[in-house]
Amino acid sequence: MVISCSAFNCTNRQIPAWKKSCDENQKEIHFHKFPLKNQALLKKWIHATKREKWEPTPYSFLCSDHFKPEDYKIILGKKKMLKEDSIPSKFKFPGHLIKKNVQRRVLLRIKHSVLQLLMLSNTS
Repeated sequence: MVISCSAFNCTNRQIPAWKKSCDENQKEIHFHKFPLKNQALLKKWIHATKREKWEPTPYSFLCSDHFKPEDYKIILGKKKMLKEDSIPSKFKFPGHLIKKNVQRRVLLRIKHSVLQLLMLSNTS
């Protein structure tokens, strides 16, 4: 069975072991199963992937390209393992899926008497 990444627009696939040895320049990609047993974390992973009306199966994976380096812990000096509370955060979404940061203007309400005092002090 071929393991592929479930993230939007990600084409990473698991490379067979015999092919890895042929291409030394290939970066190492790890695949992580969705945390199906941890419902709270699973909801965060699904929300992060921004896939509507989609539920992961036991055969759904995300590749290591969608996690930050600090999402991993080092075991036995060299083996990288995903931390239990890690949430994927690195994605390449199209423009319509990216939330725009809209700055809100703050409406300042000044009492009429304070405004009059300010106007009087400016005219003096």
